[in-house]
Amino acid sequence: MIALGLAFMGGQILAWIYHFSHGKVASARSLMNAIVVMPVLVALMMLILQDNLITAFGIMGIFALVRFRNVLTETHDATYVFGAIMIGVATGTQRFSLALVGGAVTALILVYLGWSGLGRRETHDLVIQMQWGRSVAELEALREVILRHGRNLECTSLRARESGGCDVAYLVLLRDSARLESLLAELGSLEGVQRLNSFRADKASRA
Repeated sequence: MIALGLAFMGGQILAWIYHFSHGKVASARSLMNAIVVMPVLVALMMLILQDNLITAFGIMGIFALVRFRNVLTETHDATYVFGAIMIGVATGTQRFSLALVGGAVTALILVYLGWSGLGRRETHDLVIQMQWGRSVAELEALREVILRHGRNLECTSLRARESGGCDVAYLVLLRDSARLESLLAELGSLEGVQRLNSFRADKASRA
């Protein structure tokens, strides 16, 4: 019971780390459930296989018939699966100190990777288009407003109008997606902004 209890606790910790590092929307419920249950099943298997070669071959044949029906879309997800298996093997062989130390180190590494964003490439997530009724030299006022809400800004289009002003488009990386409404409201109230339009950058790339 101690082995199964520790396996369950280790699976829970890994599942919650996966949940918070991937976001509530992106995390797959089926994979999270598998991460919780897998250490318990592996620990139970290791307990059954102790000093019983015939049973070991029988269970290996049964597991050979079982396949994952869900393909892991990210290599990073496989790390959680292997971590769950490691916890199950360690607890099933009753190496409790190894399970605790190895599980803690693995959890800390996964938390660090999720927090640091190691390997993540910054991409623009928003396209903003508008007509600017003031002179091109005054576009800096527009940039200042956008940069209050965004971390990165790139002008992708700037075309002068015969009637004065210009048509301008920006790629923006928001500091927080929840600030989109306040950004659009502040831009809409800025003197010279007309026909303001915005959409996600991934939609623009598919167009």
